[in-house]
Amino acid sequence: MALDDKFDRLSRLMTMGKEKGYVLYDEVSEMLPGDLTAGVDLDDLLSNLDSAGIEILEEPKLDAKLEETEELLDIELLDHVVIGQGRYESLKDRGQGF
Repeated sequence: MALDDKFDRLSRLMTMGKEKGYVLYDEVSEMLPGDLTAGVDLDDLLSNLDSAGIEILEEPKLDAKLEETEELLDIELLDHVVIGQGRYESLKDRGQGF
């Protein structure tokens, strides 16, 4: 793989991670150059992601899923209520995100 292509892939991965605050393991696997599967280069990449505050996750965070659903359905999410143990918590009431 050409050096420019390798740099472009890694740059796009960092950009995606900075926008969302995380990248998915699948995205990392897709974007990694074929010759960057182990060793020092991979350790450097993971270290750079960590230093940039970018988490590597198995699946998207709930917030991202909710935002995507809002856009697809063209609705505005007014609150997020968590119910359990005979009570509920409203994130709106707690001033978190709404």
